[in-house]
Amino acid sequence: MALFKNRDQYSDAPKFVVRTDTGETGQEQFGNTVFGVDTDEVGVTQGAGHTGWVRVTSGTGGRSGRKQYEVLVAGSMTGDATDFANTSSDPVANSTGTADDSELPDA
Repeated sequence: MALFKNRDQYSDAPKFVVRTDTGETGQEQFGNTVFGVDTDEVGVTQGAGHTGWVRVTSGTGGRSGRKQYEVLVAGSMTGDATDFANTSSDPVANSTGTADDSELPDA
């Protein structure tokens, strides 16, 4: 079983631990801090770096308002045209859920 796939949906998010302090996987953080990022989103989001699975961390204190982008898995991302954070555990089209454009706009 693969630890991730390339569709922007819950069932494809990285299953390995991405937060050692809480033990949360990328899948558990999907739609909150871990996002599937396509080429359009990389083109307009300064610092996003690369297409694939990216974790976004918001700064606090003296770094409030700053965002740090960490590429967890670099690669092509498909099914991101509607920019929904699909939380379905089934391999369905990415058409429901909470829109992720607020964190990673594509235009």
